[in-house]
Parts: sequence; structure tokens; C-alpha cells
Amino acid sequence: MTFTGYFTLSKDHSSLTLHSTIPGYHSGTYKCNASNGLGTATKTFSISVGGPPVLIDDGKPTKVKVTAGDNYTFHCSTENTEGISYRWIKDGKYLINRSFP
Repeated sequence: MTFTGYFTLSKDHSSLTLHSTIPGYHSGTYKCNASNGLGTATKTFSISVGGPPVLIDDGKPTKVKVTAGDNYTFHCSTENTEGISYRWIKDGKYLINRSFP
């Protein structure tokens, strides 16, 4: 049984597989509860999903024509926000010579 393309449960639900496509926002605490008529046992797993940033496509164009005097905002957001810093570059030069978390 697959959920959202990122997880698969085994037939008896005793195993949870996290697929290699899992984004960072799925980091967190996972618990498995096993129970029968005599009680319940719980095992806790702490998962930290790391990897390079994955940019979110907000559907806005990346090439725009702006009239002088008008404002336009570019958005650069990532799925996995932990530890991410952003730097903006124009024509090969940093707009501000530091990164911002």
C-alpha cells in the first residue's frame, strides 16, 4: 500500500518503506504500535531526511518583462527548509555578499 508516492506499507503493515523521493518535510517522529488482546507495544523512530534543496515551482514565469516603476517579486522556496540559506545573484555577482537562513 503506497501513500503519496513517498511511503509503502508491507501487506501485514509491519514494515514502512520511505522511498528515495521523500522530501525533507517528512522528517520527524514515526511510531509503530503493535497490539493484541493482551496489550500494546510501541517502537519510536526519529527520521531526518537530508539532501540537496528541492525548489518548489510556484507556477510563476521565470522570464518577465517589467515596466519601469512597477514592482515584481521573485520567489525561491524549497520543500526542505531545514538548514537552507538563500543568496541572490545578478549577472554573476552577489546582490549582497552574505547568505540568509
